[in-house]
Amino acid sequence: MDAGGDGRVSHREFVVWLRTNSNWAKRVSQALSRETGNKREERIRTAFVSYDSSGDGSLDMEELRKILKAMGSFSTEEIKLISSDLDRSGDGEISYTEFAAWVRRGTGIKEVVKFKTILAPSTGDGLEAVFYNFCGAGYQDLDGKGFLRLCRDCKLIDKQLDQTTIDILFSDNKVKPKTKKRINFFEFEIALELIAEKKNIAKGELRETILLQGGPKHSGTKTQNVSFDKMRKNVQSTHF
Repeated sequence: MDAGGDGRVSHREFVVWLRTNSNWAKRVSQALSRETGNKREERIRTAFVSYDSSGDGSLDMEELRKILKAMGSFSTEEIKLISSDLDRSGDGEISYTEFAAWVRRGTGIKEVVKFKTILAPSTGDGLEAVFYNFCGAGYQDLDGKGFLRLCRDCKLIDKQLDQTTIDILFSDNKVKPKTKKRINFFEFEIALELIAEKKNIAKGELRETILLQGGPKHSGTKTQNVSFDKMRKNVQSTHF
């Protein structure tokens, strides 16, 4: 784990190590999955109940498509791909058993991965779900404007972290290559480390601030009257 040889393991080193194919990494990853398994089941059930507006134990795909569109985090094309992947029988109805199996089934295409991550993250504290919310419709990675918006909406901007500093951090070669225009979640985690250092705060405190925001503000406030928004708040209260 200790790639730096300093006798300490950073979050970055730990995540990189977990992605290796070593036997120890696999065993630890499996143990983490077992530990978080029950919580994910709760998240899946909460998500399903939130989408099941009629309360009849079945999801109506047309209603689900309307909710996804209202969320603003998915493009029309993404919604089509998600719907097709979920409703493979094409009957327009999804039972809880089908829904839970679909959430757990593999990774799938990146648009579906984005939705599943926002819906019921399999690991972590839920930060990846917030990251995808800020990526915006049609994207699974974050550009400079989205990164700035996240910092602004989460009220991270101050004398230590102004807009110019944020732009510099986003372009730092520790985060991504100079020619790359957008960052993935792993690169976003690195950017957060730099922000925490700049603001002289613990990364855990920074993560909590972003988690509490949950997603972009719309017209000065968070989106209201959207079924998924209620579900997301309920899920956030469990701290993923």
